[in-house]
Amino acid sequence: MSNLEFIQIQVLELERLLRDAGDSRLVRSQLTERLNAARGALENALKDPGNLFPTEVLSLARVAIFLRGDSIENGGIRPAFAAAVLTQYERMFVAQALHDEREAALRAGRQRRRRGSKQPELRFVGTPTGSFGLEFTPLPCEDKATNESRSAAIGRLVDAIAAVGESDDESLEGALKPIPAGVIQQLPAFFTTLASYHAQLRVSSTVGASVVLDTGQIERTALRLDRNIVESEETLPGMFRGATLDSGQFDFAADDGQLISGVVDEAYSEEELTGLLEYVNVRCIARFRKTAIKSPTGLSAPTYVLTSIAPIDTQKVLPPSGPSAIE
Repeated sequence: MSNLEFIQIQVLELERLLRDAGDSRLVRSQLTERLNAARGALENALKDPGNLFPTEVLSLARVAIFLRGDSIENGGIRPAFAAAVLTQYERMFVAQALHDEREAALRAGRQRRRRGSKQPELRFVGTPTGSFGLEFTPLPCEDKATNESRSAAIGRLVDAIAAVGESDDESLEGALKPIPAGVIQQLPAFFTTLASYHAQLRVSSTVGASVVLDTGQIERTALRLDRNIVESEETLPGMFRGATLDSGQFDFAADDGQLISGVVDEAYSEEELTGLLEYVNVRCIARFRKTAIKSPTGLSAPTYVLTSIAPIDTQKVLPPSGPSAIE
């Protein structure tokens, strides 16, 4: 299959899904956005079919998500259910991919992703046969190493869902330990949505990772995550003590006496991370995502992710945009 054929099939599949989306505003909005992007890519391909994507695009990993349950009848699915599950899945993939790209950057001698690097995304590429399912692949980019990292993230996310879905109260903390904070943040909503529709889940990938969870496992996991993941957002004034460029670790002395240590959000680029050094020993207002895990032995020590920070006198925010910016 050529790159041009690949895009043409994507456009046709998205057009079909849009016709079947009914009057759901959320689903139609998301499908329309992706259809417009695919049509734009097709237009570019017709102008210059040899240079649209790098040659390795078709070897990128793929993931197929299959759903069964009360919301699926006669090969169709409730649009609100599909939109919620797929949106949450993509958010988890983005968090996993950003984490993996940071690890790859460290191995290459950089601190973070380069400024201007495109955010990871998933692209719809087909509808597998069987129970209702959709197949996705990472959005390709010009950098081969990044493509490889995002393909690996496909498998790691499936492994994370399997580990959490097959855990119990005693093993949950261990299952969550290797999972990036951004993925943990999305897991409760993902499993709660599946449970609220009494769904069954099967996820398969071309990198070998797979998971099958029945309705009972999903409902128990949703309750376990809701009960045992304690997460909150905190905005505190204090003194920024610094951050290490290699690991992204930071220290912040809050005005209330807390000494907060944690990691800078994965979304920070290499340049933005370096820019934090301007704030060392400067009074700032910072926003954190705080997470702790309950277990039979008690509450784990909380972890902190720095999501945004601004000197109190200027309110110049890092990162400079996005949903975590201090308003």
